[in-house]
Amino acid sequence: TIPVLLALVWLIQRTRQGKAMRATAQDMDASAMMGINVNRTISFTFVIAGALAGAAGLVYSLYFTSVRYDQGFQLGLIAFTAAVLGGIGNLPGAVLGATLIGLLQGWNEGLSWHAPGSDWTESIVFSILILILVFRPEGLLGGRQSDLNGTPVAHVDDTGPRRPASPTDGGGNRFGLGRIRTRGHCHFGAFRR
Repeated sequence: TIPVLLALVWLIQRTRQGKAMRATAQDMDASAMMGINVNRTISFTFVIAGALAGAAGLVYSLYFTSVRYDQGFQLGLIAFTAAVLGGIGNLPGAVLGATLIGLLQGWNEGLSWHAPGSDWTESIVFSILILILVFRPEGLLGGRQSDLNGTPVAHVDDTGPRRPASPTDGGGNRFGLGRIRTRGHCHFGAFRR
């Protein structure tokens, strides 16, 4: 897991294709206008995802020698829960979420005298998913959204009073769209001061 995680972090953070992947994920139209081949970038992302899924399926089938056609659905739900638990779009967070869910499953299925039992494992895992979505939707390691350089991006809060923009008062922006705060997202910082 650790070598694959390090390779993916390197690919996404340090290469041109990784920068294209991050830009395309943020805004496909703006990426296309900047000269990124969006279709090739999406295809490359799906090739990587398919290769990783195939490798995981091979390792899983070597460990559990009997496989069925519908086993992937349950594993996909648990993998989605791990990604949400750690933080969507955060590779170390996904690994942390998968580790925590694996430990929880091992505890629940291994300790018969203090655990609810293996029949309750999926219920417990998906209850955690619901609790995370309700109380911390960004996940355990998720945080503010950032642009391609890692700086927090601006979000136009249109709930405040509209008043003329002034470069010094902070009450509006030059487009007269309300207050600016640093949570949420605004593609490529279009409304940043």
